[in-house]
Amino acid sequence: MSVYSKNKLNINAQNEAWYKIFNLIPEDKNILDIGCSSGNLGAVLIREKNAKVFGVDIDKKDVNLAKKQLTEAKVVDLEKDDFSDLGKFDLVIMADVIEHLVDPVAVLKKIKKNLKKNGIFIFSVPNMANSTIRIHLLSGRFEYKDWGLLDKTHIHFYDYNQLNKVFNEAGYEVVHMDNTIRQIPKNILKKELEKIGLDLSESFYQHMLEPESITYQFIGVAKVSDISADMKLATTSSLDCINEEIDGIRKLNQDEIDRHRDIISSLQATIKERE
Repeated sequence: MSVYSKNKLNINAQNEAWYKIFNLIPEDKNILDIGCSSGNLGAVLIREKNAKVFGVDIDKKDVNLAKKQLTEAKVVDLEKDDFSDLGKFDLVIMADVIEHLVDPVAVLKKIKKNLKKNGIFIFSVPNMANSTIRIHLLSGRFEYKDWGLLDKTHIHFYDYNQLNKVFNEAGYEVVHMDNTIRQIPKNILKKELEKIGLDLSESFYQHMLEPESITYQFIGVAKVSDISADMKLATTSSLDCINEEIDGIRKLNQDEIDRHRDIISSLQATIKERE
């Protein structure tokens, strides 16, 4: 069984991905749960939302458990198998699956065949730009774990912009985005920075409270887009703008340096003529 097979939905845990996913799902829907594990989320949807839930997962032991709870369940390798024969669904769920895929764009394109017209795609994905990761990297650490943001089975890592980029390339539009939150308390952040010889300024602390820093997981809704992928604007981050500005400053300075070099060369030639 996988490390996810014992996960449960806690209806009182408002800061958890499954809680937010549950509240995004309408009643009486035909649902494809991709990465269903043992079927614990789908079982709640069947019971509480009157849903029909078809689960798929790569782990055979998990699927055997899911068969006891879901409408149907099947072993599927998303990367290798053609699963278009599963039929059309009102809604597809991919809870913490995209980060495990070698080629997420190719898989997301496949899934479009399983969505009814106007069907919705609900997903959750961990945020690599969370403040805890930023501090780890600042400290020179990058340690894989058995679970969490640095789960050793994660193949790709995402921030807000990269996640949108992947969906856009696959032909989707993200129409809603929510998040779970995990932030570092100010006193802990201060201690962590002191370990590497840095002081915690108020401006840095406020930066670490910004949405992309405190987001632990993205929970979103996507729909198939009518706009072709090659017509969409490339997703850029604030860092792209900063890099452009730096390049501009460098170019301006280089022009100034070249101008002074020309002046120096001219003066040297004048001096040589007078000698």
